[in-house]
Amino acid sequence: MHASGHSSTAGHRSLAIRCDGASIWRGRFVEEFALAETAVSETLAFLAMVPGKGAQIKLPHLFGQRFEALKTVAGANGPFAVEGRRVAKELEGWRDLHQLRALLCHGSGSVMIDQSGAWHMRLHLLTFRGGRAERDTMDVTEAEAAIGLSLLVSARVRLEGQLKGMRAAFER
Repeated sequence: MHASGHSSTAGHRSLAIRCDGASIWRGRFVEEFALAETAVSETLAFLAMVPGKGAQIKLPHLFGQRFEALKTVAGANGPFAVEGRRVAKELEGWRDLHQLRALLCHGSGSVMIDQSGAWHMRLHLLTFRGGRAERDTMDVTEAEAAIGLSLLVSARVRLEGQLKGMRAAFER
């Protein structure tokens, strides 16, 4: 009887560890977004200080708006088009990532463990668009999550590199 109880406790502990793995992945994903958002915010603040051209820059409160503001000032018709052409291109790829960010940061999640011990997470988010409620759902497997995190890290590192290069153009 005692062995059976011990096995049950071990099973629950193992299940909890697997579920914690999903939460750790979610936290890492959110941290990668935070690092990218910090880099974008720092660059906007830096560009706003550039004499002349920087006066046109607005420093929005919301992070998604900061990405859009930087894309605008670094884009083809922006005051920093020459220095920011690569940044504007890099920021295009972040549009889809922002939808994922919203689900991860603001969605509620449930974790399931399959027969092989791998976790699966289902995220739910209620948003309001155009005065209407819209429900978004995303399912992610442990394997997909690992690939997605790797891709996000790469995208963040590329973005940080482009932002650093843009700022360096003014430090020469």
